Amino acid sequence: MSAVKLPALSVVIPCYNEVRRLPPTLQHTLDYLRRGGCDYEIIVVDDGSADETAGAAQALAAQDARVRVIRYTPNRGKGYAVRTGMLAATKAVVLFMDADNSTEIAEVEKCAPWLQSGAYDIVIGSRANAGTQLVRAQHPVRKLLGNVYGMLTRSIALYGIHDTQCGFKLFTQAAAQRVFGELQSPSAIFDIELMMRASRAGLHIKEVGVTWTHDPESRLTYNARTSLLIFLELLKIKWRLRTLLPVRARTQPRVAPAPR
Repeated sequence: MSAVKLPALSVVIPCYNEVRRLPPTLQHTLDYLRRGGCDYEIIVVDDGSADETAGAAQALAAQDARVRVIRYTPNRGKGYAVRTGMLAATKAVVLFMDADNSTEIAEVEKCAPWLQSGAYDIVIGSRANAGTQLVRAQHPVRKLLGNVYGMLTRSIALYGIHDTQCGFKLFTQAAAQRVFGELQSPSAIFDIELMMRASRAGLHIKEVGVTWTHDPESRLTYNARTSLLIFLELLKIKWRLRTLLPVRARTQPRVAPAPR
């Protein structure tokens, strides 16, 4: 634990069939927050899992009242799960992170100060910025296809952000309520709509390099079918937002008003 003083923090963890990976992630996150001494809550959103994910989460929730489990059926997609958890969060700063712990909760120490400064409304973890550390990199083919996806995104939907898909993003409470209240995409690339809506709403976004470990069991696999579905989803997002040209992310800090 560093000397960074953590804000009151809501941590949202979406999951689908994560009975193996969720418990160690949840326990690790709990241990960190307890040591940090901040006001916190953890919201686990079970997105219609067919295994014992909810039961595993509830077992830990029984040991700490600050852990809540939201469960629904059927499976509705990662975007829907994250939206559900973020809108249920109550603390000043709201974070969502992945159940595979690819970016650990301690990375909040790099990100939270940017929100606390008042210069930004949203801080997103990045695997492509200065300060990034890749503990285990992706397979070269997967990395290549991910780069192609990134170029496609920048050319037709959103530019100005190096890595839209890292599953570690912090929001002020006001920003979370604003953008997730409008979010419609239920898919795994909901982040694109999220960042587009945030930029159009005048919210300021900071991208911060984080430590990230690739999990070979990642739920998102790149192939011809997936690539087509992603392209169609990007077009749907553009249609929802009624935008012809790609949106430029608002990545500059908020300028403080001059003193009178």
